Amino acid sequence: MPDPARAASPFVITVPRGLVRFLVATMLALLAIHLVTQYDRFHGQHVPWQLDELFDVDEEQTIPNWFSSALLAFGALLMAAIAGAARGRGSAEAPRWAATSLVMLYMSFDEVAGLHETFNSLSPISWTVPFGLLALAVGAYFLPFVLKLRRATVRGIVVAGFIYVMGAVGIEFITSRIFTGGEFKKFDYAILTALEEGLEMSGAILTIRTLLAHMRAEAGTTDLALELAGRAAASGESVRS
Repeated sequence: MPDPARAASPFVITVPRGLVRFLVATMLALLAIHLVTQYDRFHGQHVPWQLDELFDVDEEQTIPNWFSSALLAFGALLMAAIAGAARGRGSAEAPRWAATSLVMLYMSFDEVAGLHETFNSLSPISWTVPFGLLALAVGAYFLPFVLKLRRATVRGIVVAGFIYVMGAVGIEFITSRIFTGGEFKKFDYAILTALEEGLEMSGAILTIRTLLAHMRAEAGTTDLALELAGRAAASGESVRS
């Protein structure tokens, strides 16, 4: 017999228990393939160049690039789900959760569209400077909201944000200087780009892990699908009453 709460929900997301482990394993596999193919590119050239391009984390329209964008998009989806649940409870946190969802959605879009690379081509300064300042401003704006959350959620979001910014801005600043200096045709550069993208992916995965833990704690269950269904059903009952 179907679960009435699940049936009453207009939108249910079932997240596999091993999702985070799968994401970590996929990230490590993609970084390993990148390093192997790039090493071959500079030392052997036995691998077809098409394969090099397909798994190069420093290129657009590649499998690692799609994976990074998908991670950010999934994080945005989870934040939107949390915002919807908070709105159903009449919580004042709902608008902030919705805003953070939009921020992550933009980051996912930028990962594919490469807006920061376009900025680099149009400006004499590296994008890491203005975007780094923007990241600090956005972080300062959301900090009071984040600090009101569960302690484990606060810790996870802060650590994830730090890791992501270290890769997206910190390591990116170093690699952009190397690229500008014309020294990018070296395996050392491939290692740095793997570190950069690895930090970004790790920050995104830790964000996903933190959001899932937050949703499970809010629901009092480890079943994310039941949590979302229960929230939706409770919201519907309150409207009908």
